[in-house]
Amino acid sequence: MKALIISDDQNFIDTIDSYLQSKDFNTIIYRWLLKAMDNIEEIRPELVIVSSQEYPRHWKTLAQFAKSGIGASDTKVVLYQQDKMNDEDGKKARELGVSGIFYSYDEEGLFDLSKILLSEDLIKETADESSEDDVITVDSILSESFDDEPTDTDLKSTAETEIAAETEEAPSEETEPFVLPEDAALIFTNPVTKTIVTGKITAYENKQCTLKVDNPSLVENLTSDDLITEITIQMDKCVSDYQGFLISNDENLVLAVESTDEE
Repeated sequence: MKALIISDDQNFIDTIDSYLQSKDFNTIIYRWLLKAMDNIEEIRPELVIVSSQEYPRHWKTLAQFAKSGIGASDTKVVLYQQDKMNDEDGKKARELGVSGIFYSYDEEGLFDLSKILLSEDLIKETADESSEDDVITVDSILSESFDDEPTDTDLKSTAETEIAAETEEAPSEETEPFVLPEDAALIFTNPVTKTIVTGKITAYENKQCTLKVDNPSLVENLTSDDLITEITIQMDKCVSDYQGFLISNDENLVLAVESTDEE
């Protein structure tokens, strides 16, 4: 059987790769979610393990894509999260048919992963994996209470305030100019059509990101000040989650962005 691992965390990759190979999986590893989506039809994996912590916005698109039948006939999707999943994402995971979630990749986390794979008949039970404990499915996390998330209005107001403040502040001393990495790329979900938009970052300064969109027709409906809450940026092989709003949509797309990754 084939298993697709999606993460940019080398320790996670090494541990999960070794574990899956011990269970007779042939593993394929991708560090960038977009490339994995481009090749999932050819790979046709029976199992996809994605670090949803690294792709908190776009794991949903990947899960929907994988479960659509484009890959294998019945691809199972398992999520890895360091933190407990919020109520909204938990419900979305259930709607998308996610098989389960595990929260670490130490001995305890791998035991939880084993229970998920056992429940889906992807591995055979061993004495070490025999347990009466409940499998960590998406249903099992939905009874917990979570803090309210900020509204779209709050997000836009915060982004505008921080960008305005940064623009007004003059640097006290000269600094080296920012050099844009060659791998600078961005994906986001069109807030109107819910389609995935990809592109190459051509400039990044003062939290403003200029983007050359791969398929301009996917953003024709966007207008200035449209709020975009699902943005993922890759720079120097690092992947971060952002939110922001559209500044202009002319020859290039210009977004005001701020990171939503925890400090």
